[in-house]
Amino acid sequence: SILGNKVNLGAGSKLANFRLDHGVIAICFNGEKIPTGRRKLGAILGDGTQIGCNSVANPGVITGKNVQCYPCLNFTGFIPEDSIIMPPAA
Repeated sequence: SILGNKVNLGAGSKLANFRLDHGVIAICFNGEKIPTGRRKLGAILGDGTQIGCNSVANPGVITGKNVQCYPCLNFTGFIPEDSIIMPPAA
């Protein structure tokens, strides 16, 4: 994983770097899966990103700057800067 400046990982957060099926990690961007050619790749978190407690970033997650992720979530793909990832409304 690569962490930008002033990134905060809440207690118990995880940055997964290996797929259970041992396959090549792909990055999801604009609805397209882009293979990285790598079997191990954690997250790339932009400056100022905050990951809530007990959240899990799946392999190949990329965030822009200043992304906020609520606690206890599982997320994947590309998250644009200044986004807030929160649980779906009940």
